Amino acid sequence: MRFPSATRSRIWAIYSWYKKNAPGNDPPVGVKKPNPWGLYDMHGYVAEWCQDTAHRDYTGAPSDGSAWIDAKATTKTERVIRGGSFADEPDVHRSAARTFVAGDARNDKIGFRCVKDK
Repeated sequence: MRFPSATRSRIWAIYSWYKKNAPGNDPPVGVKKPNPWGLYDMHGYVAEWCQDTAHRDYTGAPSDGSAWIDAKATTKTERVIRGGSFADEPDVHRSAARTFVAGDARNDKIGFRCVKDK
């Protein structure tokens, strides 16, 4: 479903921290509305580290959903991050958006998503 730009902006403001509404650093957790599954901060809080090493396309990727790790990977090998952080524009706040960073990178805009089951 596509929404007009003004509507998208209002929706992002309700559910997501992004470049225009974040305070410029790690925003507080749990302030935005949860998604339909009750999970908070799933869009925009941090970009997600992935186990996969960087590959420029999906040729040769595992078809079973397992991580795609180069056998010669080191701690400096580029890794995949997905989604966007509080410092990004909303258009990268989706799991299909990906980029690569050094495996030993340190950045407060990249992290893990932790979910606690009741």
